[in-house]
Amino acid sequence: MSTEKSKTNSFPEIKNKLGFGCMRLPMIDGEIDKDAMCKMVDLFIESGFNYFDTAHGYHNGLSELALRDCLTSRQDL
Repeated sequence: MSTEKSKTNSFPEIKNKLGFGCMRLPMIDGEIDKDAMCKMVDLFIESGFNYFDTAHGYHNGLSELALRDCLTSRQDL
């Protein structure tokens, strides 16, 4: 099995059960650290996951905006 294939097919039985929680995100000076978050989001997606758990109440609504920025700035869209 190639390395690339094994990355995307590792643990398929749990990939549909795990999500990226956006309730607690990396912070710098009271603001969401978007650079760190985007790196985390990229790794999460590259590992074959695709479920993000966010809500308006997380970081007073800023987690949704930060996630939007991370997803829409991805180079492989």
